[in-house]
Amino acid sequence: MMTWTPIIYFFALMTILLICGVLGYAIAVYVMNGLIVWYIGWFFLIIAFFTVVTLCLRKTHNLHMHHYTIGMILIVMFGH
Repeated sequence: MMTWTPIIYFFALMTILLICGVLGYAIAVYVMNGLIVWYIGWFFLIIAFFTVVTLCLRKTHNLHMHHYTIGMILIVMFGH
């Protein structure tokens, strides 16, 4: 990022704003439809699963969860 030009920073900022807007809209729709409790529950279950697996395997394995794996899980939850 140290070598980025201002135009790259602009596009990065626009991408972040777009993602935040889509997530904000999705959360608003889930709140209006009464589904937010389910999504919060699933979110904590997924985090708990990865935490428990990591704690159980930490002495014998080096577990590394890629961000795109969590993203794929979240994609399935969109469009419920």
